[in-house]
Amino acid sequence: ILGSDEHNAEYAYSPRTSSILKLLSNMLSFFPERKYDALGTAFSFGVTHTSDLLKSIGSSIPSQEDVEKDHIRRKRENELAVFEACFHGLCKCLPDSKVLRSCTGILLDYIVQDLNSRFEYDIETSFNANEKIAISVCKTLTKVQNVENIIVCVFPYLSELVNAPSKELRKVISAVLCKIDMVQVLKRMEAAELYAIELQKFNDEVSSDNEKLRLEREEADKVKAKAENVEQLNSHLMEEVERLKAENVELERQVAIFSEGSAYT
Repeated sequence: ILGSDEHNAEYAYSPRTSSILKLLSNMLSFFPERKYDALGTAFSFGVTHTSDLLKSIGSSIPSQEDVEKDHIRRKRENELAVFEACFHGLCKCLPDSKVLRSCTGILLDYIVQDLNSRFEYDIETSFNANEKIAISVCKTLTKVQNVENIIVCVFPYLSELVNAPSKELRKVISAVLCKIDMVQVLKRMEAAELYAIELQKFNDEVSSDNEKLRLEREEADKVKAKAENVEQLNSHLMEEVERLKAENVELERQVAIFSEGSAYT
């Protein structure tokens, strides 16, 4: 239902927006919680797909005709409504997931990049898709329960948007920030710093152990090389001993023959 339709791309969800919204709402209401992982994955796809559609509509340039402007406005409103429903569903199904953290961070980062690059709005329609998406995201975060950890995770993006030009965006950002337990944020930051210190210590210890192992291997290789040299030398000595034994036997034989010859004479 949320997938793209190349033959109907011009209208996107417009003809069936109300039906889609009702279906998404019913899915949240009637799906058992054991199915929330799969449902959350579907909502995640919907968030990505609808945001892309909304930005493609937002990048289009409307004509001077009022009918065309109204058509694009309705498309934007419909896409935004479906996006918000999908993001709401994702928050409900996977409130403290890596998927939601990543998705929320990416969506807010888009508007942060726009502001840092001094993105110019579509003057004719005063529309910035990334801003509208960010507003929808923040509105949803203020309404849905159990997303406090997600808000803390995207705090750096929120702090950058506090002074955004849009009054509506600043308002929803403030509402989201009001949900943050700053004491908890500071505790998490302190815990993160301690973890980073411990991790660095661990890495240093591992590096030191690896260096010791390398030196021990080098020493073992040297000992092994010496042992091999001693073994080769010992082999040569044994060969020399056997040769000398053979010579000694031959000399004894010759002496015996000489002695016998002398006695006969």
